[in-house]
Amino acid sequence: VFGYGKEEDKLFYCAGSGIYRHILGGTVVEQAVNGSLTSIGNPKTMLISLAVMDDDSFLVACSVDAEYKIYRYSYSADTSSVPEKEIKVYSLEDCSVLRQAISVYQKQNPDVYVDLEIGMSGEDSVTASDALRSLNTDIMAGKGPDILILDGMPVENYIQKGLLEDITGTVEAVSREDGLFENIMRTFEKDDKIYAVPLGFLLPVVQGDEAVVNAAESMNTLAEQIAEIREENPHTGRIMIPTDSSDFLEIFYNLENAAMRNEDGTLNEEALKAFLENMKKLYGEPITQEEQENTIGYFSAAEGGASNLDGLRLQSMVLLSQQSKAGAGWIGSVSQLVEILGVNQACGLDYTELKSEGKSVFLPYQSVGISSKSKEKELASDFLKALLGVEVQGTLNAAFPINQKGYEKAMEFAKTTYGGGGDDAAGGASITMSDSSGSMSSVNLGWPGEEELDGLKALLEQAEVPASTDDTIWNAVKEQGEKYLNEGLGLDEACSNIIQKVNLYLAE
Repeated sequence: VFGYGKEEDKLFYCAGSGIYRHILGGTVVEQAVNGSLTSIGNPKTMLISLAVMDDDSFLVACSVDAEYKIYRYSYSADTSSVPEKEIKVYSLEDCSVLRQAISVYQKQNPDVYVDLEIGMSGEDSVTASDALRSLNTDIMAGKGPDILILDGMPVENYIQKGLLEDITGTVEAVSREDGLFENIMRTFEKDDKIYAVPLGFLLPVVQGDEAVVNAAESMNTLAEQIAEIREENPHTGRIMIPTDSSDFLEIFYNLENAAMRNEDGTLNEEALKAFLENMKKLYGEPITQEEQENTIGYFSAAEGGASNLDGLRLQSMVLLSQQSKAGAGWIGSVSQLVEILGVNQACGLDYTELKSEGKSVFLPYQSVGISSKSKEKELASDFLKALLGVEVQGTLNAAFPINQKGYEKAMEFAKTTYGGGGDDAAGGASITMSDSSGSMSSVNLGWPGEEELDGLKALLEQAEVPASTDDTIWNAVKEQGEKYLNEGLGLDEACSNIIQKVNLYLAE
């Protein structure tokens, strides 16, 4: 957003990175306000307008989670432009949730600068393996970060090598105050000590008719059921969605990867073969370009919020149009539950938790640890408390918050979108679609009743097995798994290639 100052040749503009001044005709842009140190740097802040006042202060009108605010920024000779203290945060990939948390923390702690380093910017050819080698070198040299966002990293390996600090005291202090989901907060507990903690988590679910739902106790039984439905419906292109093989593989790999791992971290060859064989039964024949264009979508975590119904997944549309018979994915918000229930009501379907050999699995989201070599452990612990606190947790929409008060706050926000009125609510919205033949389908999206919400809460509390989030191992499975599903690569060769790559990686 733009604004003029007292002098007509001075143009000011505001963006997430800060407020800037430019003299028309000149070649220099000067930063007047550092966005990373203020509320305008929060990814949830939607800018509306900028006003430059006669005293050279700035007014910024914006909205944050549908609440309108005006921020005022003025010059102070007594305030340092650079905070006196600094902590370093490292994440393999950028994440708006993390940037939002940093913004909240720096607003609460203006004397601390949080320096965020992203290992894979996407602007170069750096892979997860490349980034981790560089990170490990810095850690061992004593130049590494204070806080590690561990998604994509070999967490168990870091714990064994003593690279993560014991954060039990910090985590349990937050739990006593707000209540954390006990089963999730101890994801990375070893010898009664917690070395990392997820900020949130997701659950695997399957959606379909009664036969599909009843087969969800294991991947084996589900694969047999989907194969049977395929035989009975030879003219249905995709029995189960998503259609993209990479997305499909990732959903079930996250479900099964803990069961495929040996105690030393290597992959069990027999379990890996069984996994790929079941994937073939679930996925079916390689997808055609026409299918890819006409049948897409699956439900998974989304970075966007639920407002304006932008959380509606394409999977819902595919099931509504009866192009497919079932869908699988990971859910991380009550908004996704709303969509699932709406489609179920319209199509006579059901949903249930997808299990791994009868066990409840969850996917950790944005797991955080403190480096044992950090020189700012007290500050890092303070930052971790902010990440686990209600203000940050209550705005999570990509995963269920680990903080139970934050979970309730997120529920209240989602409730306003869907008319939130309990069992007798008529629904917050109705969405209608038509296919190429002109056939119309519609779905009502209304706030779930107490029974549905209690059922979701029970699923959250009983999750017991954490999925691995090591990107390097997943990439090896993905590469060979797609060749097995789509390009005719043999099962034995695919397994051999995966195990060879994983073993080489673990030996480094």
